[in-house]
Amino acid sequence: MKKKGLSLLLYTIYVKIIYILYDHCGHVIYTEKRIENMDSLQELWTLFLSSLLEKNLVSADSYRLWLESLELKELTATEAKIYVPQAFKINILKELYTELIETHFSAMLGFPVKVFFYHDDMQALPILELIPNQSFEKHSVIATDVLLGQGYTFENFIVGTTNRLAHSACLAVANRTAQGYNPLLIYGDSGLGKTHLLFAITNHIHKNTPDSKILYVKGEDFTNELVNILTQKKPMQYFRDKYRSVDVLLIDDIQFIAGKSATQEEFFHTFNALYDDNKQIILTSDRPPKEMKTLEDRLLTRFEGGLIVDIQPPDLELRIAILKKKAEQLGIDVPNDVLFFLADRIKSNIRTIEGAIKRLNAYSFLGNGVIDMNLAKQSIADLLERPVSTMTKVEQIFDVVSQKYNISVEDIKSAKQIKEITFARQVAMLLLRRVTELSLDEIGKLNGKHHSTVMYAIGKMEEKIKTNPSFEFEILELERELKK
Repeated sequence: MKKKGLSLLLYTIYVKIIYILYDHCGHVIYTEKRIENMDSLQELWTLFLSSLLEKNLVSADSYRLWLESLELKELTATEAKIYVPQAFKINILKELYTELIETHFSAMLGFPVKVFFYHDDMQALPILELIPNQSFEKHSVIATDVLLGQGYTFENFIVGTTNRLAHSACLAVANRTAQGYNPLLIYGDSGLGKTHLLFAITNHIHKNTPDSKILYVKGEDFTNELVNILTQKKPMQYFRDKYRSVDVLLIDDIQFIAGKSATQEEFFHTFNALYDDNKQIILTSDRPPKEMKTLEDRLLTRFEGGLIVDIQPPDLELRIAILKKKAEQLGIDVPNDVLFFLADRIKSNIRTIEGAIKRLNAYSFLGNGVIDMNLAKQSIADLLERPVSTMTKVEQIFDVVSQKYNISVEDIKSAKQIKEITFARQVAMLLLRRVTELSLDEIGKLNGKHHSTVMYAIGKMEEKIKTNPSFEFEILELERELKK
């Protein structure tokens, strides 16, 4: 950044901070003298770090150990790139300090910024928009060199029996776009590696054909961007040119467009334009297309016209492999009995598995450095999965429904026919059927109902899900709550 540009940016920061101080009527955090004397990014950064100590947001020991050596190398209107001299600190900083720094540095600057940590062996280049010469809205193009440098590659995607097909399909698409599997749709629960594969494809294509126009967007952002254009009465051609001029379009969590008529209409025509022009389309979802009840049939047939592959939760062998790989990356030696213990108890998703090793590393580093079974149990006790009995899960379902609809558990289980109570009771029956392995008879006994009544109630709720996207989302949120 040139000196003139830096001065302008720091002046802007100065104005924003003085405005914030004035707006808060004398709630002084930083003095005007300290701010206006800055002439470098590092002075700004030093001022920020000092403020964390002054406000007791970090202890003196934590400050010296983790923050004191950090250097602010680049600051834009949306992000701050922070150099970490010691590579081993990066994962700990990401895990434990990202939110703290983003929250308070943004407050100091007066505008929100995302924080990126990097070391000499990682790329920290300015953001590279892979579609040049267009002013895209925030979050539209996030396939950047920063992301490409943070490990989203095929090489460090650990392959096992539960994700082998998805990995092979993505690699084939990355090597030969639009020549085989088009569209490619990957589905599976959150935290199993779908987004990793999308960025691995982006990384691979960008490395081998850097002139390719690649666009990654989340399904929710695609929808929100379209809504903004419609409500603000912006030209639709802007939106269409953006999405229909790419070589590769990747949409994460495509299920968010289901039930949204205008979004599905626009995506249908975008899909056709890209497909007819022999461009690659890659999608992810948390479920197969046929289970997206409010997805239009014309989109369903197009999705099913390509290749659909799933990613299942990792089996024991894959979980052990992931734990070993993560331990190697962090440079720590984890005994086999600890690895097996973690792999046996943490089964839900890869993100949780990786988080377990990071926390184990942090506790070890801050303690006596010895990693054993006692430390494993102590450091990640809240992550360990414990078997939940069917009756415990049943009570959880009644409790969650009770809290959601403000109906007591006693009323839900009663024979009362008040409309609101009946509705909550039917939702509970639906969740009992979906989340547990109870039969219709067993569910009926919990509510004093015949199994035919349970079947009718569940059918009624399923029908409502098909015709009411907001209710479908409501049920999905309840299911997610029960999985916590």
